[in-house]
Amino acid sequence: MKLKTGLMVCGLVLAVSTQAIVINFTEVGYTNVGSVSVGSVAVGGTATSTTYTVSGVDLDGDSTNDSFTVHIDVSSSNGAISWDAGGDEYDHNGNSLNIGEDMTFEYAGISGTFSGGGTATLNSFTFTEIEMKRWQAFKDAYVIVQSSTTGAVQTANTYALSDDDFTIVPTDHPTNTVETCSFNPTRFNFTVDVDTPLLDDGLQSFETGYTVYQVRTARNSGTYIVGSSYEGTVFGMSTNGEMLWTNELSGFVNHDIYCEDLTGDGVDEILAANADGTLYCLDSNGDDLWQFKTNNALMNAVCVIHSNTTPYVACGGFDQRLYWLTASGQHIKTVHSDTYSQDTTWGDVPAPPPDGEHNVNFLRVMKYPDGSEDLVMHSTVGWSSKGHLYWFDPLADMPHQTDKVDKAFATDNAGYISEYDTDGDGTNEFFMGSSGHRDSACMTKFDPATQTFSMFSITDAFSLSSYSDTHYKVAEPVVIPDGTNYLHLILHGHHILLVQPDMNTNSVEFLKSSYSFYDVCTLPDQPETLILSSVQSGGSCIHLLNTSNAFWKSAFINLEPPGKIATILANTDNVWSNLASFTQPGWENPETVYLMTDQDDLGPLGGYFHDITNNYASPVMLNWLGAFQKQTTNWRTSANGFTNEEYSTRLKGDISAYSLTQQQAVDQFTPHYAGVPGIAAWFGHGNDPNWYQPETITNILDNAAGKITVMLWPETGADFTTNFTFVLDYLFHPVATHAQGRNAIVYFRSKGPQWQSDVYRPHWSRFLSGEFADSFVPALEETGTRSPDLSVAGRMGLWASGAADAWGARAVPDNARYYNQRNHCNQRLLNHFLRNSIYNIACGARYINNFDSTDEYMSILWGLIAKGALYVPQRSEIVSINPVFLGMTEPDARFDAQDRQEKFSTWYDETWEANNPMVISRKGTEWAGSPVTEWDFSRYASGVKERRSDYLPPCPNGIVMIAPPQQGVFADTNAVRGAMVDNLHPMYKSILQQFNSDGRDYISADGTTTYDADTYYTDIEASITNAAKQLPLTVSGDVAWVCAQTASNHLRLTLIDSGYLNPKARTATVTFNTVTPAAMTDMLDDTDFTITDATATVDVPLGLFRFIDIELSEPFFPSNGWGEFASNHGLTGNSQADKDNDGQIDLHEFALGGNPTNPSALGTAPSIAYGADDNVSLFNWESAHTNPGITYIAEWTDNLVSNDWKNTWGSTNSTSTANPAYNETERKVYGGTNDNLFMRLKVSQP
Repeated sequence: MKLKTGLMVCGLVLAVSTQAIVINFTEVGYTNVGSVSVGSVAVGGTATSTTYTVSGVDLDGDSTNDSFTVHIDVSSSNGAISWDAGGDEYDHNGNSLNIGEDMTFEYAGISGTFSGGGTATLNSFTFTEIEMKRWQAFKDAYVIVQSSTTGAVQTANTYALSDDDFTIVPTDHPTNTVETCSFNPTRFNFTVDVDTPLLDDGLQSFETGYTVYQVRTARNSGTYIVGSSYEGTVFGMSTNGEMLWTNELSGFVNHDIYCEDLTGDGVDEILAANADGTLYCLDSNGDDLWQFKTNNALMNAVCVIHSNTTPYVACGGFDQRLYWLTASGQHIKTVHSDTYSQDTTWGDVPAPPPDGEHNVNFLRVMKYPDGSEDLVMHSTVGWSSKGHLYWFDPLADMPHQTDKVDKAFATDNAGYISEYDTDGDGTNEFFMGSSGHRDSACMTKFDPATQTFSMFSITDAFSLSSYSDTHYKVAEPVVIPDGTNYLHLILHGHHILLVQPDMNTNSVEFLKSSYSFYDVCTLPDQPETLILSSVQSGGSCIHLLNTSNAFWKSAFINLEPPGKIATILANTDNVWSNLASFTQPGWENPETVYLMTDQDDLGPLGGYFHDITNNYASPVMLNWLGAFQKQTTNWRTSANGFTNEEYSTRLKGDISAYSLTQQQAVDQFTPHYAGVPGIAAWFGHGNDPNWYQPETITNILDNAAGKITVMLWPETGADFTTNFTFVLDYLFHPVATHAQGRNAIVYFRSKGPQWQSDVYRPHWSRFLSGEFADSFVPALEETGTRSPDLSVAGRMGLWASGAADAWGARAVPDNARYYNQRNHCNQRLLNHFLRNSIYNIACGARYINNFDSTDEYMSILWGLIAKGALYVPQRSEIVSINPVFLGMTEPDARFDAQDRQEKFSTWYDETWEANNPMVISRKGTEWAGSPVTEWDFSRYASGVKERRSDYLPPCPNGIVMIAPPQQGVFADTNAVRGAMVDNLHPMYKSILQQFNSDGRDYISADGTTTYDADTYYTDIEASITNAAKQLPLTVSGDVAWVCAQTASNHLRLTLIDSGYLNPKARTATVTFNTVTPAAMTDMLDDTDFTITDATATVDVPLGLFRFIDIELSEPFFPSNGWGEFASNHGLTGNSQADKDNDGQIDLHEFALGGNPTNPSALGTAPSIAYGADDNVSLFNWESAHTNPGITYIAEWTDNLVSNDWKNTWGSTNSTSTANPAYNETERKVYGGTNDNLFMRLKVSQP
């Protein structure tokens, strides 16, 4: 009765059997019978005894459907079982089972009994071969006992009892302190898994170990699957799941894969267009055949076209060129788009690239009945570009036909193109799927025979259905057989749309899965079989789905991927279980986190949400209001000081949304403060920051009565002209000033490179000075960015400098969008959100915006914060910041513009690139997925290799911040924020190193000399590497990490799987540099890590994180004289270290007045003097600090053999010295009766 798994011998691929069916029991007559996977269900019986008859299932494989029964008996007098349509579950008449009552489930002679009521110790039930789901109150804790072995504590609301003879024993609720917590479930839902080896639902799932980004088919002795992973690994897999071969290629993403026979032997070669600018050709064994590359621009598309029977390779990318190659990879000719392109750009700020150039988006082949072929190129100039279809004869210099993809037939740029001969005229039609937001989703059809376009609006189809959808997706249309006809099958994220040949939006069938997929194609010799790539949430399987199977739709709807997804879910369940018993150490004092997200429909999370808000100080759940109605614009007049013409007419949306008087605008906010700690809402937008008059906003804040107000301005700051200077002076500066002292925050959610670039322009000087540090929070719209590592470095730099007292972060679906032409941003399992949020919060971010609060998976973040498992540090506690930082000057125009020019992708200029090396470069969309340069700051500072989605940078030398200069001509010595070292951990006081840059060059401290990025970077890289040795520890391995000091002898280390969209089980190596650990323990699962030779190896589970406490053998920079001495002298904080290698340890130099940075200044050594009165004096210097942090113990003996040391002295006196930080102590003992007298001074920490 269980779902079977098997390990295939060839290729060692884990495959899930498709031979199991799951029958979910529902009420007879209930209309939503889609939850019944197979067959039908009829109900009969009495109120307390119900028999379910299941039919329509072939149990024995004899091609005849069988029937069987499931019997449920409730020995209860307080009510029957009834179906709750709203909750999709059974209710026991809204009551719990009483003590002594039980339910008995019987199926085919197998039974299990569930007893209810009583205390935890009396509650248990046992099942044999039956799965039961949703049977307890939300997050009740329980343990599973099998064969007398007790498992770990569980809290999952659904747990599959998929083996024999389980006993479930409830335990305490994680937030209930009553030891005798009763366990009285009122709701349950259960399934029975029937193992029917001869029954097939059409689905096969094959584990690959990779996040599979693209799927294609190739021919060898038969058809096999070619996959390309997120990392660019290409592999071959048989259609029964056998891994045939792998080739890692460059380690960068492939933007296109094409399979075709180039050698005439009937076996396909594989062509891979790579983001490093290379076209790779592999043979059918996956071995390299040849490569082609002319420059560093990404290669985006490839195909094979024949002239007569001779094959030629056509390829192109984001250098505005088409290349013709021989079948062996020899370059024949280059065709630049500027010789024929009809594509145009638009807009004026910032200035767009020139018209008459384009990039290659797709290359396809049109095959004619006479055997001739045309190359069909789809062009793009960037985001929202509809492009053209250019038709070339083989090896042609110019297209012989051009077809504009008009906006009437395409509402967004194309992210997928397939071709099928659906009308049987001997030539293929082209079907283009959009890449963009769901509000502009479509499929465009082009029929070459009639030269006509037509469009199917996915947006309209959704609006006519009961299904809802959002976010950025790629529409991927294929064609499948439908009896004697065909259907358009459009994979759109986690939906399949089945569209009739006439493309009528009124007759669409929708299938909704729990997961989205990166790619889809069909088997050429079995067009009814779909090949689905991995799911976008970090999946690792390839799925084959036979659409001719009667049950394929149910298989798609209910698909639960094995492999990585299953492991992530299991790993997360373990965290829930461990969190239930976690207790925060008493020495920790984390900061408060503010969560700003929609709470309107919490559903089953309501109880958990209110438990958090009622019982924990953090996180603070602000009342999220979103965007309210706006004030009328009639106040935007010169009489009111509004003198900027550009912003006087700007709107966000239609003018009808601007309808409120000032008082009405104030009044709409005031009621929402009631009963909550505060509110968060949009107060403007980048398109129009001025939704409300500044006086309106100040009135809103005055009415808040001291409650928290977070005012958000999303997508703001992209305008770096003098127009925005006006907005800062007119709106933001007055509002930020008024917010001070009123518990209010200006949450500036900017676009682009704001916090590592534009903020260093003169018009931002007031913010940068720290004038609004307590009321202005830098946050970021990271959607579409390819350099998220820099945004963290920039915001942390502003926070550390004192320009802001807090910083903010965001998690939204389109954070995954790094390449506008392929918007795969519909991750349904928010594991990447979870890890990204944990990283930001562990780095000190306290204002978190936008993740889905109704998502049960993400709700674990609430508990991690509330219970203190996730530590939220002050900036003065973080000890994983590299002492080297990049002091940013006013940014170079090209550096700043790279992010702002995101709309367009035709910026590549080979000559300019070759002659203008930059400190930070390749940030524009034309570099999507491309390698960073050897000299790029992201490579040597963040440990990042590509421009993609590195929201979890490994930073092997610690976080290298981008911050305001602290020294030299670029430093603002009069800034309100003061010196950055005063905000950081004491260890940084004397070890910070500053290197200046404008993003293009390095600049000397006096501003007179610039240094080329491609040569001077070696000095910076070496400084960063050497400075990392001054950190207490460093971490290597593909993990993001943060370390903070939580007590004088405790460090908190956070380790996170760094695969934002391609999670893996990781191995981290922790190297202790300046501290000596006494113990190292995972705070959730209590794992103790072994430390050998100052190194520990830590496994980080797939898709997870570790929170580790490190107990130190001695205090680290304690708040006393020794800690201050170590800070002032740039010491490591290790008392036994010898910084100047003079043979005197640092602690002793502190004790005796030495200088640990000067080998000739050892301090004043203790001395002995014999007095005329026969008294012997011991003289030694001692710290005059009121809390020196050390103890001086002076001892004497007259017999070294006996080792009898005494600390009793005749007298002790102290006098001042030439150094006011030290006194000289004289201790006397009478020596007239001693033949020998020995003295010693011991210095130690308490």
